[in-house]
Amino acid sequence: MPGSPVPREPLFFERIGVPAVWGGRRLAADLGWDPPFADPLGETWEVSDLPGRESVVRGGEFGGSSLRELMAAAGRRLLGRSRPGAGGRFPLLVKFLEAGSDLSVQVHPGGDDPAAPGKVECWTFLDGCEPGAEVLCGLAPGTSREAFAAAAGTPECPRLLDRHPARPGEFLFVPPGQPHSVRRGVRLLEIQQTSDTTYRLWDWDRTGLDGLPRQLHLEAGLAAIDFDHPLAPPFAPEYRANPAGCEAALLVHCEPFLVRALRLPTRHLLRPRSYACVLAVVRGRGAVADPDGAFPRRGLRFGDVFLLPADTGPVLLEPDPEGLELIEATAL
Repeated sequence: MPGSPVPREPLFFERIGVPAVWGGRRLAADLGWDPPFADPLGETWEVSDLPGRESVVRGGEFGGSSLRELMAAAGRRLLGRSRPGAGGRFPLLVKFLEAGSDLSVQVHPGGDDPAAPGKVECWTFLDGCEPGAEVLCGLAPGTSREAFAAAAGTPECPRLLDRHPARPGEFLFVPPGQPHSVRRGVRLLEIQQTSDTTYRLWDWDRTGLDGLPRQLHLEAGLAAIDFDHPLAPPFAPEYRANPAGCEAALLVHCEPFLVRALRLPTRHLLRPRSYACVLAVVRGRGAVADPDGAFPRRGLRFGDVFLLPADTGPVLLEPDPEGLELIEATAL
């Protein structure tokens, strides 16, 4: 591994594309990225330490090193006060998603089972969501455990979920145990725990890219549902200006992470708080630089995502005249 084993600069990663039968074609164009496959693009994994899909640093002193290698060599310094994820992995997985057609009705478990790590996730809806696009999340009012269990695995299943419009800029928290589906025409940024545990409850009777029926996980999925968890609907960020020239809005503060929306009309000095955090550009353009010139200035545009290790010093965020908007996720 080149240089010091402790990164102290923003880490950008090579994009990992995930083909999906429900994916689309527009997200890749907006990201300015050419996927290495012809199938529809479902997701791009921007920061990942999942086995087999570990992110690799793009450029900078640590270019070519994987996030797994960095965690193994200097995980404690990289994380600071942040707790590692299951199996000692980097705790956050950050991705962009495009639904060219409806995703399955699915649910994620909670808990720390190493064989099926729990997943807390949250979504920020992006520009480019089609008019009328929606998500299904949480049980529709009045739906009983017995009614949903009877509907799982049938076309009745999605009709028993609550419907919510996908408005660009709004945010939705999806705790474990809450059944959900992303419908056609939605684009979003997803921040989640490092886990790929998903139980499908209904998948529209379709086949996968391999031509085979997609597997359902009814027993495990029904066991994972929290039938008593109240639903918090999507909401628009409530920004508050601060003297440092940044407008910030708290989106969620829960056990695995704290997520904020940042809107930068002027230059802003971001001071790390001894935790690892990831920033994703969702609107505008700009750059990230070191105020003392310790690392090169790097341009920012929609889709750029970078990790600030806990040991990183203050970084300067410089918006272009059109402004710069980011989502910041701090691993707790």
